[in-house]
Amino acid sequence: MQGGLNWVDECVAIGNLVDANNVELLRKENVDLIIDVRTAFDLDFSEMRHTLICERAKKIAILLTALSNLKAKVLVHCLEGIDRTPFIVMLYFAQKNSMTFKDAYGFVKQKRSSTRFHWEWVECYEDFLRDSKK
Repeated sequence: MQGGLNWVDECVAIGNLVDANNVELLRKENVDLIIDVRTAFDLDFSEMRHTLICERAKKIAILLTALSNLKAKVLVHCLEGIDRTPFIVMLYFAQKNSMTFKDAYGFVKQKRSSTRFHWEWVECYEDFLRDSKK
């Protein structure tokens, strides 16, 4: 499990559960808020699961954009910070910077090398970008 925060920009960092519970680290990094993205993904398995994940992921990314506009420093985390968290941060970063999937994934992967991506989430990502341009 990778430890320590990885800042993708001046406002949003990727971390894991250990980081989120490390008060000393949070103070040192001047973290204002913590978002636990497990709430978006920990759903019962059903036909609606994928749709619910996408909707919740979009809402978190929009929230991150609003918080970054306020210059809040936010730690985004899940258990390990290697797939769910980078995905949410990728949505945020792509929207904020009008990036393609490939570019946003590459940027987040560069910031947090342990990033894994679930390719079935690409559709959600593309829908999000399309919706954010409306």
